Amino acid sequence: MRHARSGLLVRRHPLLFIAGITAISMAVALVAWLGRGTTGAGAATASSGTVTAVDVAPATFAHPGITFDKTDLVQLKKNSDTEPWKSSYAALLGDSRSSLDYTMRGPFAEVGRNPDVNRNAYENDMQAVYNLTLRGYLSGQSAYSAKATEIMTAWCGTQKKWSGVEASFTIGDYAIRAIAAADVLRGTYSGWTAEDTKLCQTNFSKVYWPWLGVGNGMSGSGSHLLNAGQGGLELQGAMAIAVFNDDRVKFNEVVDAYRTDPMGGLPDSLPNGEIGDTGRDGGHAYGQLMHYAAVAETAWKQGVDLYAEKGNRLLKASEYFSEYNLGGNPNYVRFGSGYGLYKSIAHDTKGERFTPPAEGLDLIHKAYVVRKGLKAPYTTELRAKAGTGYNSMIYRRASDASKATIPAATWTEPTASTIVTTLTSQDVGSVEAPGSASYTNGTWTTKSSGRAEGTGYHYAYQKVTGDATIVARVKNPGTASTGAAGLMIRGALNTADDSPFVYQRLFSSGYVSPIWNSRNGSGNGFGSWSTFPDVSAPYWLKLARRADYVYAYTSPDGKNWSPSASVLLPTLPATIHIGLAANSGDTSVLSTATFDQVAIGTGPTSKVSAPTGLTASAASGKVTLKWKAPGRAVSYSVLRATSSDGPYSTIATDVGRTTYTNKAVTPGQRYYYKVKAAGYAELSAGSAAVTATP
Repeated sequence: MRHARSGLLVRRHPLLFIAGITAISMAVALVAWLGRGTTGAGAATASSGTVTAVDVAPATFAHPGITFDKTDLVQLKKNSDTEPWKSSYAALLGDSRSSLDYTMRGPFAEVGRNPDVNRNAYENDMQAVYNLTLRGYLSGQSAYSAKATEIMTAWCGTQKKWSGVEASFTIGDYAIRAIAAADVLRGTYSGWTAEDTKLCQTNFSKVYWPWLGVGNGMSGSGSHLLNAGQGGLELQGAMAIAVFNDDRVKFNEVVDAYRTDPMGGLPDSLPNGEIGDTGRDGGHAYGQLMHYAAVAETAWKQGVDLYAEKGNRLLKASEYFSEYNLGGNPNYVRFGSGYGLYKSIAHDTKGERFTPPAEGLDLIHKAYVVRKGLKAPYTTELRAKAGTGYNSMIYRRASDASKATIPAATWTEPTASTIVTTLTSQDVGSVEAPGSASYTNGTWTTKSSGRAEGTGYHYAYQKVTGDATIVARVKNPGTASTGAAGLMIRGALNTADDSPFVYQRLFSSGYVSPIWNSRNGSGNGFGSWSTFPDVSAPYWLKLARRADYVYAYTSPDGKNWSPSASVLLPTLPATIHIGLAANSGDTSVLSTATFDQVAIGTGPTSKVSAPTGLTASAASGKVTLKWKAPGRAVSYSVLRATSSDGPYSTIATDVGRTTYTNKAVTPGQRYYYKVKAAGYAELSAGSAAVTATP
């Protein structure tokens, strides 16, 4: 099953809610399938109808190519006697972790964060790998490269486990230190061997990757990122691993997540430049910018331009952040993420404007100003104020003629442009006072009783097949003080415990709360609902269905949408009920709620079909499987059993070709196999089973 990720400690009452703090202290259940990437077979785009699975991965990955490449290293070496690089290089030399006398703190089999387990040792050793690698290249003295190799491979060969609720943060933080440095050693140092590469690739795939919210379990090749900057950290780590591992499937998964995941990808931003952590605090807002820039820069090194995404959105975000932290006051629209729906731009924890480290600003300045010739006056000024350091000196460039290609269009939610004037209406579950729904002069009025979405409510809906979006403004969430009204997507008209649904509701008492059935799925929060206080009607709500996902949003104006939940519901059927739901909080009391601007949009399904034509060929010590690719398939999962009735267990995921060889077999044992296709938003049903005896 897909692991649950914690982005917000959710509560039913807004007075108990503390945005953005509890997310870093709660326990997270991690049950993830290990990704075993297989090199893809070309850069084709699988398609069916108008929904596509975009393949943008390079035919051959560039090494080094994680946030910086050989050209950056050559230029840094030329600049090392010139300011500001000279002082930064001197600082690198003055760090004890850059010395041949540095004593490795590890390696250890386990590293954890919150609670910390060998964390300090890991972080110091990974910074040492980065420092020693740079010093070895810049000085031309291979002893430093050799020591960096010794530390990196020792950890890759020893560490077997990550633990703690914040493990993904440390992985992401040090991906652009240690994994980037390992990539430099691989591409520039003769003492780094093919065996070293394989050792670290296995470690990154099996130990690191399952923590990063991309391409695991029930989501197929999709993503289920943490919120805002924490999702950006996951993407930063995942992109580094995809490149180091030469893994086309993983690379495509990260690119799609960056472009489409509303919680932790670039969609957690507005056209004016606000991002999810803008209202949280300056440090987290900078971190979100930095992580997105690291992902985009690594993609650029592989020939893919993510900086252009959403009309140069990352540049707008950097300018907004920089203007504010230089003392300006750009216009703020209420916005946030799964952590909270913030009312204003946040200062840092000392109540002051924030001057960040230089890395993120240098990356963004290089991308837009140096490469693309665009203007970024606020970013340029704040970058100058931030100065530089030895972690950022590699990114500070005066010229850069490199090129990359803007990728083909990816998934976009159906536009809700058709105003709804007709809906089917009925009470569902335990309702004593009969409800109703009516439309007059642009306004929908519902009368409803019922305690809650899981016991009784009134529902006015349409049945639609495929991807869909519904938008509405809640004018009045209910005349009952305990009433709630909002938007619902569900599979069946019932209150059964296993019935998949998402309900984005606004309460009469003044807070918005998405809730979902997590019995057979998972949301972005800890539990099955989130709460955002101090939201009063009229307020806009939206739900968007993408195959097995439902994305929930809120907006003060119907134009600027803040993500509130990303819910994965693998049991959600192809045909769903989508519409307006309301309840009073009491089975015998009617509450009257009103909506306007109700609109629904539909599109072709993002669901992927099961593979066909599966065959199995047995030979000594192996079974080779082959199958036909369905439209929209991104990768495949292979399942195996020793009985025709199962149970089937997954033996491989993220398989990028339509063939797989199972070598972990027992001679004479009869095996049964199925294959599932993974799209960017679901995992298909299994293919017809085949059998073979090696």
